[in-house]
Order: sequence, then C-alpha cells, then structure tokens
Amino acid sequence: MCGISGIYTGQKIDKKEIVTKMLNSISHRGPDEKLCIHENENLAIGMNRLSIIDIKNGSQPQTTSDKRYTVVFNGEIYNFKDIKKKYSKKTEFKTNSDTEVILKGYALVGEKIFEELNGIFAIAIWDNAIKKLIITRDPFGVKPLFFLKQFNSFYFSSELKSFTLNKISNQINLLSLGQYLHSGYVFHPHTALQNVEQLKPGEIISIDDKINIKKIKRLEIPYFKKDQQFDTNEKFLLEKTKNEISDSISRQMVSDVPVGLLLSSGTDSLTILTYLKKLGLSESLSTFSIYYDNEHFNEIDEIKKITSKWGIKNYSLQLSSKDLWNNFDNLFLTYDNLEFIPTCFPAYMVSKLASSHVKVAHAGIGGDEIFGGYPTYRATMLHEKIKNFKFILNIFRPFLKNLKAGNKYLDLNEKIRRFFNGLKFDLIESNFAWRGIFDLSEIKGLANNINLFDPQTIYLKKFYKNKLDSSMLGWADLNTWQVDHSLPLWDKAGMASSLEVRVPFLDHKLLKFLMKIPSKIRMQNLGSKKFLKKILKSEMGEDFQNVPKKGFQVPIHSWLHESDKNLIGDYLFSLPKELFPKLFLDKTFNDFIKNKGESALKVWMLICLAGYISKHNIKL
Repeated sequence: MCGISGIYTGQKIDKKEIVTKMLNSISHRGPDEKLCIHENENLAIGMNRLSIIDIKNGSQPQTTSDKRYTVVFNGEIYNFKDIKKKYSKKTEFKTNSDTEVILKGYALVGEKIFEELNGIFAIAIWDNAIKKLIITRDPFGVKPLFFLKQFNSFYFSSELKSFTLNKISNQINLLSLGQYLHSGYVFHPHTALQNVEQLKPGEIISIDDKINIKKIKRLEIPYFKKDQQFDTNEKFLLEKTKNEISDSISRQMVSDVPVGLLLSSGTDSLTILTYLKKLGLSESLSTFSIYYDNEHFNEIDEIKKITSKWGIKNYSLQLSSKDLWNNFDNLFLTYDNLEFIPTCFPAYMVSKLASSHVKVAHAGIGGDEIFGGYPTYRATMLHEKIKNFKFILNIFRPFLKNLKAGNKYLDLNEKIRRFFNGLKFDLIESNFAWRGIFDLSEIKGLANNINLFDPQTIYLKKFYKNKLDSSMLGWADLNTWQVDHSLPLWDKAGMASSLEVRVPFLDHKLLKFLMKIPSKIRMQNLGSKKFLKKILKSEMGEDFQNVPKKGFQVPIHSWLHESDKNLIGDYLFSLPKELFPKLFLDKTFNDFIKNKGESALKVWMLICLAGYISKHNIKL
C-alpha cells in the first residue's frame, strides 16, 4: 500500500523535482519508504511505501532485468500467490511481493494480467521499449487515481492534493461544485479541479510519447443478470454465501503485519468479526470503535458486550463537538475531492485510532449496496406503489420543509421531509434524491456558471435503463454513491493516518457469486439486509442482536447547534461572493439558527467547502 505520482512530458523541465513535490504532498500514504523515484529522459514515476507484504524485498519502483518495464503500484493483490504459481514456470520471481507479480505478469501477457488480479489497486507501468505509460485502477474503484493533461505533460497521483499544494492545478470545477451542493459529492470522472480527472474504476489507459491518451479497455465488475442467476433455494444460497464470505475474509487477511477491524454494531462489520472468530483469527485481533455522548447515535454498549464476551480487544474513542473543531482543519486537507458528508469526521478519527495499533484494518463497506440495506431503497419502492397518487401528497410538501431537525439519526421529521422531497422526481431519479443536500431550486441563483444539471439522472437511467428493479438500486449505488463517496472517504481517512482499509464485501470472487443470487432473496425486505442478518444470526446464535442501523453516523445537528455560531458564521461568510451571494448565505444561516429543516447539514457542507477553498488555495 502506498501513494504513487508521476509525470510524462515532452517539456524540458525538472521531472524529478516535480514528482518529489507531488510525493511529499502525500507522504502520509507511505511513511516507511519515501520518495522512491524512477526517472528517464521524459518520465519520472515514484511512490511512498507503507510496508505490508514482503517488508524486506517489496520496495518500489521495480524494474524487469531487461530494463524494459518499470512499475509503481498502490494497493494489495489478494491472489498474488496463485498468479505467481501460475507463471512460475515462465519467469523467475525473486521476491514474495505482489508488486513483482504485477510486473512479471505484465511482461508476459500485457494488460491481460489486470483481469487476473483480485484486489484493490492503482498501477502505473512504464514500457521503455515503446515509450508508453500504462495506468489502471481496480474495477470497484477502491484505490484512487487522478490525472491531468496540460502543456504537453501528463501528471498522475493518488490524491488531488499533489496538484493543489504544488500549484499544478487549483481552479475549481464549477460542474463538480454543482454536484457537490446538490448531491453531496463529486461524480466520476470529474473532480473538484478543472481539467483534472479520476481514472474510471477498472479503466486502462495508455499515454504515448506525444502525450496522446488512449483508452485500452475497462475491467467490469460482476453484475446481476437474470439469465445467469442461481435457483431460489434459499437454504442452499445461505450456506453457500457463508462459505464465500468466509473465503473472502480469509483471502483478505494476507499480510506480513497485524490486521485489525473498524467495528460498529452494524451487520456488516459484525459479520466480518464473526467470521474472523470462526476462522480462528480473532485471538490477536484488535478492533476499533467510536462513540458519542448522544444516546441516539451511541452504540458502544452493544460493541463492548460482544468484544468482551468473545475476548476480543476493542479500542474505543468518545467524540464530541470539541473534537470536531480541534480536527476541523485536518479534514480540509484530508478530503481533497470534497468528500465532506459528515461521516468523514468519525472515519478520520477511528482510522487515526486504529493506526496507532495496526497498519491494516477491515471495514464493512459494500454490504448495504449488495444486500439492500439503505432505507432509501424502501422509500423508492414505496414511491413506486403510490406513484399514481403522489399529486395528492405533493399538496402537503410546502408545509413540511420547515419541520425542525431532531437529535436522532434519521428521525421521523427528517424521513418525512426527505420522502416528500423525493416525490418531485420521477421514480428512477428519486432513489438518489432522498439523499440530496441543496435542492436544485435553492442553488439556481448562485451563479450562471454553475452547471445545475442533475447528475443523478444520467447515471441512474444508464443503470436502470428506464425500468425500476430492486437489484438495480444497489447496482447504481455501487457505481455512484460508493465509488464517488464511500470508498474515497474511507481510503483518505485511512491513508491520512497511514492505515490501509480493506473491504471484504467487495472481493471480486465474492461479488461475482453474490450477483448470481436472485435479488428477491439477496435484497429481500429492502432496507433491512434480512438475508445477511439470517447468516449473521445463524453464526452468532444467542449473541445476535438486531440493532437499528447507525454505522459511523454523526450527531451533526446537535454538534453544530451547541458550537460557536460566530465561528460557523466566519467560515460560512468567507465563501467567495462571486458564487455565493450574501442573500443566499444570510438565508442559509438564519434557517440554521432557527433549526429549520436540514439547515445544519447544509451549513456543514458549506463551511467545509469554505475551509477547502482556503486550504487548497482554490481559484474560481
């Protein structure tokens, strides 16, 4: 695991100096070996290493003996030993690292090697014979990779701060700003920066000596097809799923350093904990949790009950609004592509806690999308049932927008407000509209240059193909909400503290199996993850508790309302007036003071944006 950066250029510039600065900006991703750079006439690629596999011999960059191929790589390949065994008769391996398997595999079969990798990765390979750079990213988008083509030069890096902090690119992308205000995050391939792109998940591109970019292919993740599904024997599917989950977790334990677990009382992380125990891997396991003094968000009692009974170490940290403000400035630097939905704070803090004990930790990301756990799925299906009558319900919508926010997670007022807001959209678009931040009508007056197209429409209709199907709810989220918000949030939270976060539910082999389970079984009782809970209950026995979904949520409403309003106002009114008129900011702030609707969440997203603009020296 590491951070990688590079430049391929036709200009006469100091390439090594540029890459050195880019790598220094992401030194947190690899504190064990820093500024490891390969350079030739037109190229410099490098990495900072977090040593996890083959600590002694796994250094990068690695180059083949004939000097043709050189690789830098961020991530882990869980099946690298199997691939190594497959090609051992055709080439000699000198290390026990997954990096060498990628390098030697590419030398033998080219881009086909990427299709064999089961893992999380961002890879850059230099072919010195034909002067071509090849970069790719894992099919789920777990590991990030950003790139920019400008002035006959091609730059890439694991994080956007390599561009902003070194003044390579600092201009805001107004399209992405509109997405952030409306949806809460930026949709790939866009980024917060003008002209800087995200490499799409699974995409393979090449860059030649003229700095021409060519898309080679895209590695697709498994998806649900009705003509490839299993039969509906639920008992068989439950037992088979148990084995597949166990195998995934076992595969992802590959490491030469201890592996921990980011633990909440939710179904996903408890499932991982249960199988680690079943596999006999829990005796030396360390788990890490956060909790609050707000009873509606606090789940530490459930966590302590299980870890204490099972004899598993648990390190926990209580968070308050004071902790938020003490770390507020760090969030702006960490989440450099506007990943500021409030979960970013506990993710940052629990990763910081875990990193003081381990270098690697599992997280239960992906379970909601695969097993239909989000309450938005239930709302969408209810919308389908009442779609012919919603014109009657819309009469009440104007009277609900000012309902006061409560201190509970997803309290009744919030559910009512969000559901009625979603009724404005058609059936397909409403699934993501439930999660919206600013309504389109609220931000239309900000600036003519902000593109206010609804990004959800393009993505959702691409996946749904104008037909609502419960299986496609999770599929759309895997390709939008997860890849653009959840995965980068946890990657950056972890790597900010030099912690690798692994995601067993997104194991390639496991998901290929799960997508063959009919959605009426795998996603039964939408919003509940009933199928996965049946598995967990059968494995945990009397220790199983059906705890309401909380995850790593935050009491952001109560925290902001108990905080210094002048400080909040200072951040809010520092936003550039060219984009945010005083009238808009005044209304947003006044709604917050009066606790109207979701005003606290809106204020949070805006003050984070203000801090981000300042920290990264963003230009309009």
